[in-house]
Amino acid sequence: MSKVELKERILKLVILSTQIIVAISLFGWILYLLQFPLPHYFSQTDSFYSHEVYYLFLVNQTSDIISIPRFAGMFLEPGHLGTMCCFLLHIGGYKLSKIGNIVLLLGIIFSLSL
Repeated sequence: MSKVELKERILKLVILSTQIIVAISLFGWILYLLQFPLPHYFSQTDSFYSHEVYYLFLVNQTSDIISIPRFAGMFLEPGHLGTMCCFLLHIGGYKLSKIGNIVLLLGIIFSLSL
């Protein structure tokens, strides 16, 4: 029941916030892949989710079979990140001339969820 202008402003805020969060997490993820020592701790949120929390991103510990770590950012699973970034890229018209959309695309690629 809100005005269209308000809905558009909220959507832009959500997209920008997600782009900033993914960009910060990607920076930490690249440091992690380059094996920089980063402070972290282990978290068991319930019987299914267990993560190493690196403050800038999470690393899933659910499967020891996978040798390539998947980027999940601040989300519980890489699929959550990939799905949301895909929807936000679609809403943005896949315009890769914008740096924020490139960040979302990199988040999708590093999540390995497509």
